[in-house]
Amino acid sequence: MWSALREKIPGAATAVATGRTAWRAIIPADVARNLVPLDRVGLWLGARAHLVHYPVARGAAVNVVAIVEEKLR
Repeated sequence: MWSALREKIPGAATAVATGRTAWRAIIPADVARNLVPLDRVGLWLGARAHLVHYPVARGAAVNVVAIVEEKLR
């Protein structure tokens, strides 16, 4: 929504609030080892949210993305 780069891209679409927020984190593999499988994509689904995790950096870390619904202000 607040990208400084988008306005510099010719023909870029205008951002529209969807009521969803993406929370992202990269966790070192040694920390994530006991939480999730490090060799595959995982997807967790909820009623109004989902979370995906997958290995990055040649398995040295896990990227985690949680999408949640939030009330628009």
